[in-house]
Amino acid sequence: LVVPRRGGIVSPEQLSRGTAEQLYLCLRLGLAAEFGAHGAQLPLVMDDVCVNFDPERARAVAAVLGGHAGGQQI
Repeated sequence: LVVPRRGGIVSPEQLSRGTAEQLYLCLRLGLAAEFGAHGAQLPLVMDDVCVNFDPERARAVAAVLGGHAGGQQI
């Protein structure tokens, strides 16, 4: 479940496709970071990860992925 800034609770099914994909990407990045913190570097394999993101969100995701690229294979 997602708790938006405005409050309440939203299920992933209620999110737009782009927002749901961002949610799942954040979960994957968090999981990879947690494994990395315990010595297991996981490669991240993605295909068209930003295809359903608006330009602003796509730039933000590219910056986040760039930050992760220093510590693991993307």
